[in-house]
Amino acid sequence: PVVGIGEFPAGARILPNPYNRIPGFSCGDHHFLPGFPQMAWPMMAWVLDRHYADLFLRSDEVERALIVWEG
Repeated sequence: PVVGIGEFPAGARILPNPYNRIPGFSCGDHHFLPGFPQMAWPMMAWVLDRHYADLFLRSDEVERALIVWEG
């Protein structure tokens, strides 16, 4: 697809960019994000929320501690 003045690979899905509207894109499970971390972070969060939400918080987290005394 052609977006603005950019051209993306055939079959690419456009990723919205709320920071400055310069989109990223996905091909399959590969995601391409433009720019610096402040720009890329909201785009990656969008991808994780919409495509990988089932991978997060599958079970409750458990923490354990063990104190070992010298004997």
